[in-house]
Amino acid sequence: MTAIFKRELKSYLTSMVGYLFIFFVLVLTGIYFSAYQLSAGYSKFESTLSALTFVFLIGVPILSMRVLAEERKQKTDQLLLTAPISVWDIVFGKYLALVAVFTSTHSPFCHPGCDHVLLSTDHE
Repeated sequence: MTAIFKRELKSYLTSMVGYLFIFFVLVLTGIYFSAYQLSAGYSKFESTLSALTFVFLIGVPILSMRVLAEERKQKTDQLLLTAPISVWDIVFGKYLALVAVFTSTHSPFCHPGCDHVLLSTDHE
């Protein structure tokens, strides 16, 4: 399972797909942040994050369908299925790689040193 996780994560980060997804999520987060927090004056960052749900509504199926389509295109799906690991390990390894790509987009917002800035409601 760890070999599949490493291979999938490496394939996302060596191709432009993973970087483009991260780039667009961070750019849209910046746009929503400037629109909601700076222009409209909302004090909570959660309104920005809740507005990004449509990005994940579109991005998650695209990236997850890419996993299966890429295996079929490279003709490695049969190799994976005949490997001495279970289908559960294959699916779970691919799932963890997708989760790693998705969480890498929100890791700048979840930094422990920034929580007082992003989540603060005091404007003193």
